[in-house]
Amino acid sequence: MATFLSANLDTSWFTPMDNRSMVPRTRLLEVLQRNGNKKVRAVLAPNGGGKTTLLQQFYSLNPEHTAWLTLQETDVSATCFFQHLTVALNRIIPDFTGPILSRDFSDPGLPPFILFDLFYTALNGLQEPVTVIVDDVQILRNSAWHDRFIELIHRSPNLYWIIAGTSRSALLGDQGDNRDSVLLTQDQLYFNANELRVFLSKNAAHQAFNELIVKTTQGWPAGVKLAQLCLNHIAAQVCDFKQPARALFTFLLDQMIEHIDTQTSGFLTQTGFLHRFNEELCQSFVQGAPVTTSLQTLQSTRFFLEVDPEHPLCFRYSPWVRERLLMRFEALEEAQRGRLVANACRWLSDHRFHLEGVTLSTHHPQRTVQLEYYLGNLVSWLRSGNLLTLYQDRIANRNPLTQNLAQTRMAWCWLLNLSGRLQESALELHSLTGDKSIEAIIQSPENHTEANCAVAYGIILSQQKRLSKELVERLRLLTKHPEVYTSLRATLYSLLAEVELHRFHAREAQHYIDLSRETSDELSYEFNFAIAKQIEARLYYFNSDPQHALNSLRKTLGRHWQYPEGVGKSLVTIFYGYLLYRTVDREAGYQTCLAQCSTLPWLHSDTQFAAYQTLVRETIRRQQLDTARHLLTFMERVSSCSGSDRYYAQVMLEHFRLATINQDTAWAQSLAQECCLTRHIDESLEPDTTLDWISQLSWLMAGVFYYRLCGNPNESQKLVQQLLYLNIESGFSVHFLSISLLDLWLEYNSGNKHSAFIKLNDLLSKTSSKDLHLGLFDDIPGSERIIHKALVDNHITSNTHRTALLELGFGVLAH
Repeated sequence: MATFLSANLDTSWFTPMDNRSMVPRTRLLEVLQRNGNKKVRAVLAPNGGGKTTLLQQFYSLNPEHTAWLTLQETDVSATCFFQHLTVALNRIIPDFTGPILSRDFSDPGLPPFILFDLFYTALNGLQEPVTVIVDDVQILRNSAWHDRFIELIHRSPNLYWIIAGTSRSALLGDQGDNRDSVLLTQDQLYFNANELRVFLSKNAAHQAFNELIVKTTQGWPAGVKLAQLCLNHIAAQVCDFKQPARALFTFLLDQMIEHIDTQTSGFLTQTGFLHRFNEELCQSFVQGAPVTTSLQTLQSTRFFLEVDPEHPLCFRYSPWVRERLLMRFEALEEAQRGRLVANACRWLSDHRFHLEGVTLSTHHPQRTVQLEYYLGNLVSWLRSGNLLTLYQDRIANRNPLTQNLAQTRMAWCWLLNLSGRLQESALELHSLTGDKSIEAIIQSPENHTEANCAVAYGIILSQQKRLSKELVERLRLLTKHPEVYTSLRATLYSLLAEVELHRFHAREAQHYIDLSRETSDELSYEFNFAIAKQIEARLYYFNSDPQHALNSLRKTLGRHWQYPEGVGKSLVTIFYGYLLYRTVDREAGYQTCLAQCSTLPWLHSDTQFAAYQTLVRETIRRQQLDTARHLLTFMERVSSCSGSDRYYAQVMLEHFRLATINQDTAWAQSLAQECCLTRHIDESLEPDTTLDWISQLSWLMAGVFYYRLCGNPNESQKLVQQLLYLNIESGFSVHFLSISLLDLWLEYNSGNKHSAFIKLNDLLSKTSSKDLHLGLFDDIPGSERIIHKALVDNHITSNTHRTALLELGFGVLAH
């Protein structure tokens, strides 16, 4: 059974219904086909103008090479839209892995960060072009990223777009007429005289009514179709010719609902509050009406229902139909309405259509029931890691009863916090806590909300290197505080495990990992379970045991995931791909991370960086240097807004690494000024620095690359020696080889190749051949060339190490 998350992603990409009984729009189809070489074919008309019917008929001509996407309210978020688009393409191209990277903000008025490069690269690899149909584009009209949508449809290689909507500006932006686009308007979509005759010719006995319909509808397709239905089913009731057009349409619609047949009319009334539904859902609560027969009757009208055949909730009512049905539903007795809504919501919860259930629950007559159902779903989304649905609720929630609840705001804080948006989370937390200080809240939270705030603050301070020893001790005490309930305690254990990991306290870190993992597993708190397992894998890796880390993650991925749609499994998968790339299989690691990019907006900073670094390193290896630079710019913008100093330091190191590869001194100097590199280097070398080891390592290595590029190898050498000292004193053992490689890298690039090879053999003599892997050499640009040269010229004295390096793919010519 599909979950709501997968259903929501798959919702709209398939033709809503097969309208073969409708009059073929031959002239319009010919226009669309004749302009098939245009990048954009736009269809502009009001609701009921026949846009969707035309697109359906076009789609039916070549469904194997056409993706379908009907926009929803949540698509105002760039992240949601691009996920929809990517999965739509996956339906017809299952192995398509070209993500569009995006990052939205809490303020919908701020343009999101968007990167198309990876998407365009994947599209260039398609063997043949694909057509993408996008319906209801007017939803994007006022979005902060609408201009990027216009850019996308005009620049995406191998994609041809057919877009439809009610707003000209939404379809075309500020571009107006364009040689690469064609526009169909309502003047072309409305039925002409010949098509009207086809619709109404079977009812020549009601000529006066036919003439009225021709006059009042002026060819409006929805009105004409309704008139046709009325003449076929209730001709005797359609005799009031004095009403204006809109009132006549409403009158005819009410007449059809009332007289279609008694049982179907009852079915319509009982289901009028539904947004999406299927037969199984209706069977769970409809009484006194045969569900199967009623649905068949409604489908036969080709008017009442829109159908998404590949969506688990495959039916929805046309907008004007639902408006009238909702009025009939609201006229039912309160007890009956309560029963219908409660039973429908229960079924939706049981089948994990949570967001749909929350929407329907607003029709329950009792506010307490609405509130209870909503809060239950908030807890479920957080525990399962269903952060996308939580985000969609934030976008779509229009219920004043739940919008400003403390629990709702706290859930939003957690979403921001867990997805690495630390600055935004801190602002929201301050608005919740008012004038009470962070220290006071952490020391003694007075209720569940303050307890949540205390742990959330702890995560923010940890990422921002502002978590003092005193605050860490207070967080330890919180694990026994009565206001810290069990699932929150599991999150707190993960935070303390992360803190101990970066303080090099392996035993203490493992203790909190075990507590977090065991508690989370008991509660089916899969997202936090995944966080604990990832921290454990990083602990193994930092202690120079990558194989143990890989085996642990592989075993975790093989477990039964109760919520596979949540981001917990993605969190583990990305770090698994990251380790694969760095240790044994670059291609598999890259593809693993690439396939998970759609979940990156919902993952914390360390996981985001692991995925992005893998993408950057591989694009560099493939000589796609412009894409790599664009990726780094995207990462820098995201990290700057995240509030994570460690994230920012690591991103800037990747910048300097690429500048070194390109030998771009001017860029390196610009970067150094932009990020205040010398200040960060000085801070990293302070005896009582608050920077964690990863941040220190990143800034000092960036300094090595910078000074080498600027022709100051002596300063680079000093930083390497200080790095070696710091690594022995307080660093992770996994970084020893990389830092040592920096030393011989400087020797080699200064022309002292013999000295460099001596240092290489000395370094290898201190390293087990079993501990050698690709990632150890990947951090230093050009180190692969040094290893290759050493192998080819037989400078490596140890046969065991020589064999190990050859097995890793170095020195191919040495064979």
